Amino acid sequence: MTTKVTPAVVDLPSYGFKNKIINGRMEVAQRGTGFNFIGDGEYSLDRWRHNQSGLATMNYAQSTDVPADQGLFNSLWINTAIGDPTVNAGDHVRLHHIVEGYNIRDLYGGPVTLSFWVKSTQTGTYCVSVRNEALDLTFIAEYSVDVANTWERKVITFDFDPGGTWAFDNGAGMYIAWTLWHEGAAGVAGWQSGNHKATVNQINHTAVTGDFYITGVELVKGTEPLPVPEARPYQVELQMCRRYLAVIGATDALAYGVTASANLISMRLVLPVELRDVPSLTFAGYLDVRHNGVGSYGIDQASITSVNLSTGGIRIGTDRSGAGANTSGYMSVNNNAITVDADF
Repeated sequence: MTTKVTPAVVDLPSYGFKNKIINGRMEVAQRGTGFNFIGDGEYSLDRWRHNQSGLATMNYAQSTDVPADQGLFNSLWINTAIGDPTVNAGDHVRLHHIVEGYNIRDLYGGPVTLSFWVKSTQTGTYCVSVRNEALDLTFIAEYSVDVANTWERKVITFDFDPGGTWAFDNGAGMYIAWTLWHEGAAGVAGWQSGNHKATVNQINHTAVTGDFYITGVELVKGTEPLPVPEARPYQVELQMCRRYLAVIGATDALAYGVTASANLISMRLVLPVELRDVPSLTFAGYLDVRHNGVGSYGIDQASITSVNLSTGGIRIGTDRSGAGANTSGYMSVNNNAITVDADF
């Protein structure tokens, strides 16, 4: 007797990937967990960028302060260490997340819901904005922090069919910005032409010392948020983050190759995932190069004579007299790590 079993149907394209925000749970921290005196354009936790003009002194850190019973373990803590009460045109402080164009393809043409948990020392009206890559089309939503030092969930639904030009490739598909202060803000709620980040109702959160926490950030298709923040496995979220940044650990053998000639060592580093774009390469400390099982050569970044960068791998070359032709070898990094950066 044969029993026929009909397998369950699973919507593989959407299962576990409804949320277009990468690291919205603030768990992945390849650059570190604390960022004191963060500067304009610098990243903190993976995929989260700080932008600022003005005199406020800002610190960022990964925190374990989270809303209860949501399955969340981390948040991003934004601390105003030294407030800036002065009012100068264009002063601003914002938290940015940039969604790659490929990831918004299925969102365009219908309703989209952005949701997040916030906790702030200051009550009042805040703004979150959505902009296209050309920065000539903006959606702004106001939200209210009603109770100080209390986690609150905010849900914003908007029609993502505003016309204009949007990137649906590996470019910046959608700029999402949480504003803490913007002097001279001239935006209005809803869709509008131009590059705007806030309305006139935005409070100056950074005028005095204080704290702002955010976590559980989600961007999903439809008019309803997910009941609880989507929990992708950590290793999956890490691999998704590595499309934009890969920090390759210290002391590991990280590249293999052969000596290209008697005086040139060339090694190829295969990256963990395909990068969004051709990356930049930085490392502190030095690279330890060995060939044919012997010969340890320490080289710093200034000693590299050739670097070929691609989205799938990196080839590093350095001159070394007497290396010998066609001998195998490997390269490892000491005293820090190699950072391969393809973020926006």
